[in-house]
Amino acid sequence: MEYVSPTSHHIEPSSLVKELEKTPVGQNLQLKVSGMNPYGKQIEFYSQLSVPQGETGEQRLQNLGLTLLHTQEKIEVDGKQIDKVVIDMVETDSPAAKAGLNWDQTIIDISLPLVSLEKEWMFIPGLMIIFLVGWNQRRREKS
Repeated sequence: MEYVSPTSHHIEPSSLVKELEKTPVGQNLQLKVSGMNPYGKQIEFYSQLSVPQGETGEQRLQNLGLTLLHTQEKIEVDGKQIDKVVIDMVETDSPAAKAGLNWDQTIIDISLPLVSLEKEWMFIPGLMIIFLVGWNQRRREKS
């Protein structure tokens, strides 16, 4: 179903500010983040944030409580080379801090939800195939 009607749009972390400016207020965005947990173990996790008020993408990012650092490094994600974006600072008691984000974590992927077809629509082609097979079998039975 994801190939027919995708439920999310994936963007590169380096274009987060531009996408925040275009995204409606209140819409959720999901970040895939890699970094260390408080015990020093490397982890990857997903964090969901709601787009806050703000006139520009920079203001919205600031209202989330995030400061990002665009390094000149490249990292490989799903076979693609992307720019490495590191969380430089997270304000205390901000939406980003409440979502579990912390400094020195790398943003790997960002996804925004899309309006997509209901999953129940996939039953129609399936039922048509079952009907076609049944009709073909009954036709073979008569001959």
